[in-house]
Order: sequence, then C-alpha cells, then structure tokens
Amino acid sequence: MNMQLVHLAIDQIRDDMDSGDYTAVEELLKKLSNDVLYSFLGEDRQEIADSYESQYDGQPDEAQEWHDFDPDC
Repeated sequence: MNMQLVHLAIDQIRDDMDSGDYTAVEELLKKLSNDVLYSFLGEDRQEIADSYESQYDGQPDEAQEWHDFDPDC
C-alpha cells in the first residue's frame, strides 16, 4: 500500500470534514464490510451499533426507497 497516498487521502478527508462535506467519506465507508466498520468502532459505539442492529428490520427507509425509485430526487 502506498502510504503517501493514504496520508493524502486522510488530509482530503480532514479538509472535507472541516468544510462540513461528508459525502466522499460516506461513499468510502460504504465500500467497507460491516465487520470492518464494526471493528473500527470503540466498545461504546459497538454497543450502540448492536442496539441499532437489533432494531433494524432489513427494509429500506422511505428516503432510500425514493432514491432507488428516482436517484435524482
């Protein structure tokens, strides 16, 4: 892995987040498996994720349904 590229990406993430733009970070994180994301979390956030997982029914929310129907909405 090219560590210079990793550090440039981290710098870009910082810049984006400082400006309030989370779009690219969200897209990047969506490419990771749930296991990788979960293992990144600290114990307190893992507990939150566990409680959310037990509430999730597997169905998309209304916003996701609309986006799937019309991505330009």
